[in-house]
Amino acid sequence: MKKHLYILLAISTLACSTKKDAFINRNWHTLNTKYNVLYNGQVAFDAGLKELNGKYEDNYWDVLPIEPLKVDTDKVLFPGAENNLDNSPQAFERAEEKAVKAIQKHSMNIRGNEKNRQIDDAYLLLGKGRYFSQRFVPALEAFTYVLENYPNANLINDTKIWRAKTNIRLQNEERAIEDLTYLLKKEDLPENILEDAHTAMAMAYKSLDSVEAVIKHLNQATASNKNSAQQARNLFVLGQLYRKEHKIDSSQIAFQKIIDAKKVPKKYTIYAHVEKAKNHQEGDNAETLLATLTKLIKDRDNRPYLDALHYQYGMVEAKQGNIVAAATHFNKSAHAKQAGQFQKGLSFEALGNLKFDKAQFIDAGAYYDSVLDISENLNTKRMRRLLRKRAKLDDVIAYENLVAQNDSILKLVQMTKDQQTAVFENYIAAL
Repeated sequence: MKKHLYILLAISTLACSTKKDAFINRNWHTLNTKYNVLYNGQVAFDAGLKELNGKYEDNYWDVLPIEPLKVDTDKVLFPGAENNLDNSPQAFERAEEKAVKAIQKHSMNIRGNEKNRQIDDAYLLLGKGRYFSQRFVPALEAFTYVLENYPNANLINDTKIWRAKTNIRLQNEERAIEDLTYLLKKEDLPENILEDAHTAMAMAYKSLDSVEAVIKHLNQATASNKNSAQQARNLFVLGQLYRKEHKIDSSQIAFQKIIDAKKVPKKYTIYAHVEKAKNHQEGDNAETLLATLTKLIKDRDNRPYLDALHYQYGMVEAKQGNIVAAATHFNKSAHAKQAGQFQKGLSFEALGNLKFDKAQFIDAGAYYDSVLDISENLNTKRMRRLLRKRAKLDDVIAYENLVAQNDSILKLVQMTKDQQTAVFENYIAAL
């Protein structure tokens, strides 16, 4: 037994050397990197990404960002800067630590050639951890190191895409486009690389406000039948952009593809139905659309989305001239349990508009006041417009109150003494 232990120890000692280019050394370090250090690093990275996505909230009333990452420019770390990324999951730090450990302990750089096939993976993980921690300059350094030192790495194309995305975050869009264009010229690229590269290209052009180019690359990114979250997101953005370009039929097709997909996050499916309802025009047949929205509202699994579903139901009813039904659903939207502040504001504003159109200005002003009270930012175009509209109602409401007061006084004067006494007794009792 001792003899076998000594043999194993001897083999382990010999294999631990990172300076000897032997079969046992290469495989020892490759296996330890892949199944020990990098495995744990990848687990930490996946946990961090899940946490980050769980905290991220989309604003479906604006065109979604192609990548769901809220970048705080005040927290982007540049070399020598002191800052604190409190919102970045600590799991990314653990992933980075594991990647660094893999490089330091298991790199076999012998005479300028790396013999451990997993080291390029470690650098890629290192860069991705830094990317999602919004430390884009260090991330760029990691990706660039792989491209310059491991040109034949298994994940070389993935690394090129990640470097391009990092350049986009650093506002080097032209460099990113140049690198991705060169990559896409290669023949026989795998489907996942094509999708990721075109998605990154769309990100770059979106940053440059080139809508036509964004649509082009999102179409190419969604050419496959993958049911991934990013595929659904790309289709969602595509549908929104088509609507902005007044190409409603193309917009409907994009959202329908999300609805027909089997394995995409539920939020994209529900909001794809909502977006299709937004595309509804006056004069369109609303029967099928309202039936679909009714079915979604009745499904208990869709309770987190009732604010958006009821609101859009109300918008369709309003376009059909069914004001009472519209008001009912706007109220349900505003008072849904999971309703967010932004959605509540939209619902109160819609109710105010219904009252405004019926010349019920006092009620309209009250609803507009509710919108302004709950809004976090009054310096948006929509809020400034609403503030102007509300200010114009002040004089109208003052005159209406004066007329109502004078009518009450005239009505009281015309009463008998007993009737007047009864009015005041009832008023005092109510107080």
